[in-house]
Amino acid sequence: EDAARFIESEEMPSTTEDHGENSFFEVTIRALGGLMGAWSLSGEPVFRDTARRLGNNMYSAFNTPSGMPAHSVDVGTGYFQQDSGVVLAEAGTLQMEWGALSEATNDSKYIAAADRSEDAVLKASGGSGLVPVTLTGNSQTPRFSTRKTSVGAAGDSY
Repeated sequence: EDAARFIESEEMPSTTEDHGENSFFEVTIRALGGLMGAWSLSGEPVFRDTARRLGNNMYSAFNTPSGMPAHSVDVGTGYFQQDSGVVLAEAGTLQMEWGALSEATNDSKYIAAADRSEDAVLKASGGSGLVPVTLTGNSQTPRFSTRKTSVGAAGDSY
């Protein structure tokens, strides 16, 4: 109840203020995921509605040639810069949070964007399981841009 009251008293994120660049991945797993978890457990509409506002503000970062989101986005204005590279975990681990948002709002655009990102990774992988951790992000057909693989940071979530 306290968290719901706090969020109701603060418009988070503000859609009129510049919040600076924030990691798309980190905001997705921590803020969007946290709001969706709180909504799932409590049923309080303020959590779902705030998640929808946050998701709408972040959604523009999917507007890239590959469909993989930009590395960072301003969660207030939606401003992002196209990156030349994308980290595997950032592009391939979006389905849970963005899918939950689609389900909660009955709006398939969120999961469709996450799926396009995952599809770009899978297409680049050519069916391989263990793949490098960095992809080119500024083309319609991303390719792996390094040979480095990892089951830890950067490669553990896809």
